[in-house]
Amino acid sequence: MFIGHASADRRCLARLTRRAVLSIDYRLAPEARLPAAHDDVAAAFDWLCSSGMPSSRIAVVGDSAGGNLALSLAIRRRGEARSAPACVLAFSPWTDLAGRSASVRTNDGRCAMFRTENVGEFAAAALGDGGAESAAVSPVYAEFHDLPPVLLHVGSTELLLDDARRVHDGICRSGGESQLRVYDDGPHCWQMLVPFVPRQLRRCAKPRRSLRPRCKLASRAQRCLTRSWTTL
Repeated sequence: MFIGHASADRRCLARLTRRAVLSIDYRLAPEARLPAAHDDVAAAFDWLCSSGMPSSRIAVVGDSAGGNLALSLAIRRRGEARSAPACVLAFSPWTDLAGRSASVRTNDGRCAMFRTENVGEFAAAALGDGGAESAAVSPVYAEFHDLPPVLLHVGSTELLLDDARRVHDGICRSGGESQLRVYDDGPHCWQMLVPFVPRQLRRCAKPRRSLRPRCKLASRAQRCLTRSWTTL
């Protein structure tokens, strides 16, 4: 299940993984403030499970704000004592709408996509009068115990670098399974730009240790993305 652009990214991910992909066309802010998008993703996951697909065979993937939604779904299912997805893949996830990650400032001017002031502007549009530090909309403030395996990708110069790092560290401290891949100078959500990203980013492709067997879908996605880098 992919949480991102409803058509282009779905086709890209399906081509890379050779798997059926359900892409969620969730409600967008400012017309629908958060947590409307989180509710839509939860409803879509419920529908997929009710259609006969076991949750243990569903990998939840999201990029940027979609990475937030993917992580939040796993946290929400855990909190409701319901079956979790097989794993979560979050590409350049925006996990702290309060913008408190250090990299939001230290990578200002280095990030190819955003500037520091954008984080507050986007959060204001998404939240309205809601609280940015609520775990319901900013997964970095959630508890990280008993989550499915998580794979995080982020670029070293992204504003959101530490949004990914903080989630990874929290999962590891809680005894969970998380892998963090930091790509040198990788642009925001490069995975959905394959094969159009610059050739010099080939150095980002290195052999990767797979996630454990119960997360085979994530392992396959990782291998496919790595192969895509090597063929640029």
